Amino acid sequence: MGNINIKGYTPSNKESISGGCGGVWSIFPAKKSSKEKGSMFIVEKKKYKNLGLAKDKKEENFNILRNEAKNLAKYMHPSVLKIIEPLYEDTNVIGFVTEPIETTLQNLLFSKDDRPIRTDETELKLILMELLEGISYLVEVLNWLINLHRILIVFI
Repeated sequence: MGNINIKGYTPSNKESISGGCGGVWSIFPAKKSSKEKGSMFIVEKKKYKNLGLAKDKKEENFNILRNEAKNLAKYMHPSVLKIIEPLYEDTNVIGFVTEPIETTLQNLLFSKDDRPIRTDETELKLILMELLEGISYLVEVLNWLINLHRILIVFI
């Protein structure tokens, strides 16, 4: 992965988990020199060289990844992942830093590991409730945007 540093955050050498559509983001535990912890989401651009995509298709994919990070930064809700350091990009990587995470929903659903994440039923219910609150918030935002779009069409 090289020597990546985003605003003082550096990833640990621990194995990464994957996230995002198709698991394109590699997610590493990260730490700042002041001992602040976070999770670093990284896409290495060189991985796209081996896919045989045309240059415009690669750039289109990178734009989608950039927009994923920018959109996540827009949503401010306790049940939505919080961005600590915004989108960073150089010739090798696209990345950003969030609050610390342990796993992703994708990893939980498709993991081959049979051990339970939580054994306490109350804690599991709280996690599910938080997930549903986050989804509810995102649906409200989406409905607001759809209504705004309809209003703008009437005025145009």
